[in-house]
Amino acid sequence: MELFHNQEYKQIDFTNQLFTVGEYIDCVFEQCNLQEQILENCIFENCTFKNCNLTSVNVKNAKLDQVSFIDCKMIGILFYDCNDFIFSISINQCILDYSSFYKMNLRKCKFQKSSLQSVDFESSDLQKLIFDDCNLEQANFNQSNLIQTDFRTSINYQIRPESNSIKGAKFSQNGLSGLLDHHQIIID
Repeated sequence: MELFHNQEYKQIDFTNQLFTVGEYIDCVFEQCNLQEQILENCIFENCTFKNCNLTSVNVKNAKLDQVSFIDCKMIGILFYDCNDFIFSISINQCILDYSSFYKMNLRKCKFQKSSLQSVDFESSDLQKLIFDDCNLEQANFNQSNLIQTDFRTSINYQIRPESNSIKGAKFSQNGLSGLLDHHQIIID
């Protein structure tokens, strides 16, 4: 496996070339198009993706350790295919819609100012995670560990307390309807 250390990739359209399987350490990808690329078995450690298109990338057995995604389009990524031994990502100002974290430990992850519409968090460990100013419309929380998870600044979540562990979770007054809508009650 090739090693790439401290490299910068700017404005590269990887859809016209094969992405090299390798170990990327301290690398920056800026304004790159990686749509539908196969990142299978790649290792990304302490890397940053800025303003990139990562829609539908294949991350099977990829290792993502301390990887930051800033202002990226990341639709339909099956993160549960990643190597889950060490999985640590930071999502900031991204579109992550229709992605899946099914059965993943996300305790070391950050989600800020991002669209997480229709994202699957079923059976995931989100304990003590902060969803900071995220849109969680139609996100799936089922059998998830949401103990002490902070939803106070996020919107549009629908969470069934009886189907999740929510002890100590934090919600804003405005978000309480997201816990009760399925009961079809009226909140004034």
